[in-house]
Amino acid sequence: MNKRTYLEIKTILIILFVVYVSFMVMDIFYSNLFIYSNLLKFIGILLVGLLTLVERKSSISLKDINLLNLAIALTIISDYFLLIKGSNYIIGIGIFSLAHLMHGIRMEKNKARVIITRYISFLIITLILYSVFLDTPYEIGLIIFVSLFYFSNLLSNLFRALDVYKYDKFPLVNSSLLVAGFILFLFCDINVAIYNILQFNTNNVFLDILRNLSRILMWFFYLPSQIFIALSGLDFEK
Repeated sequence: MNKRTYLEIKTILIILFVVYVSFMVMDIFYSNLFIYSNLLKFIGILLVGLLTLVERKSSISLKDINLLNLAIALTIISDYFLLIKGSNYIIGIGIFSLAHLMHGIRMEKNKARVIITRYISFLIITLILYSVFLDTPYEIGLIIFVSLFYFSNLLSNLFRALDVYKYDKFPLVNSSLLVAGFILFLFCDINVAIYNILQFNTNNVFLDILRNLSRILMWFFYLPSQIFIALSGLDFEK
C-alpha cells in the first residue's frame, strides 16, 4: 500500500483505539453515562466503515472489497436500530443477518448461489417454525426465531472463516484476521444472549453480576471483531 493509505489506516486505528478505551471506561466505571457510551460505540462502527472505504485503494480485489463494504454498511444500519434507536430489534437483527449473508458470499465467492439458496431455506424454515408455535400454548415471540436465524448465520460464517484459513483461500494474514474476527463476534453474541436471558432476574446477586459483566463484554469483543473483519480486506503485500 502507498504511504498515504498506510497513514490514513493508521490514523483511523488510533482513533478507534481511543474511542474503544473511552466507552469501555464508561461501561465499567460510569454506567450512568450509557447514552454517551452508545454514541461512542456507534462512532466506532462508523469508523470501521470508513476503514473499509480507505482500504479500497489497497484491497485484495475489487469484488472482495465491494462485498466487505456492503456487509459493513448493513452492520452500521443494524447497529443504528439496535444501539441508537433502541427499537425495531427484529428489523435490526434481520439486517444483521443480511450482513452475514454478504460475509458468507465474500468468503465463498464461487458458491454464492449455494449460500443464497441455503440462506433463503433457513429463513423459510424459521418462518415455518414460528407459524407452528404461533397459536399454541408454547407461543414464542418472533424475535426469538429471528435471533436463532441470525445466530445460525453467524456460526456458518465462523465455520467458513475456519475453512478459508485451513485451505488458504485468502492470504494467511487475512484469513487469520477473519477467524479472529468471527471468534470475537461469537463471544460478543454469547454475552448478548446471556444479558437478555438474565434481564428478568431480580433477586439473585450472582446473576446480577453475570448480567452486568455480559453487558460490558458485549462491546469488549464486538468492536475488535469488526476491526479484524474490516482489516481482512486489506492487501498487506502491496
